[in-house]
Amino acid sequence: LGEWLPRLCAQYGIDSKDYRLICADSMEQILPALRQKARKRVVARLNKQGVELMTGSTVEEINENGLLLSEKEVHSKTVVWTAGISACTLATEVGKNFTTSGRGRIETDKCLRAAENVYIGGDNLFYIDETGNPVPQMVENAEQSAETIAHNLYCDITGAPYKISYKPN
Repeated sequence: LGEWLPRLCAQYGIDSKDYRLICADSMEQILPALRQKARKRVVARLNKQGVELMTGSTVEEINENGLLLSEKEVHSKTVVWTAGISACTLATEVGKNFTTSGRGRIETDKCLRAAENVYIGGDNLFYIDETGNPVPQMVENAEQSAETIAHNLYCDITGAPYKISYKPN
């Protein structure tokens, strides 16, 4: 997302001051399996991309005001959230309000909406493709879901018609 957002903002005329990209991780450091030198390079790159790292922080709640990260409230009109290779506990809990399939992932339409103004992407997404199969949880499909959601959010905000629907790799 850190790589895609500047291009998407330029493509759709969105000011970079109008979004925040937060990476929350319950662990005290990201990517603990990496050596410290490699981890520092990753952190430096994420910082350069404007990603706000919030370690030791978990998503506790998503509501109409934004989200609650380990008791720190982040105000937002729109939250796009991705996490892990299977639906995490919170996604499973949130999923109780939606139709879920495949390890608790939330079902969406071809525009990646679970409901009006609720978009699901990445590994929490359960979408049946044109072949009748669920889209696999892999980075290429997460990236494509991010692009589709960004375009459709633009359409929601501007009133432009939806021109793309999700077409996984």
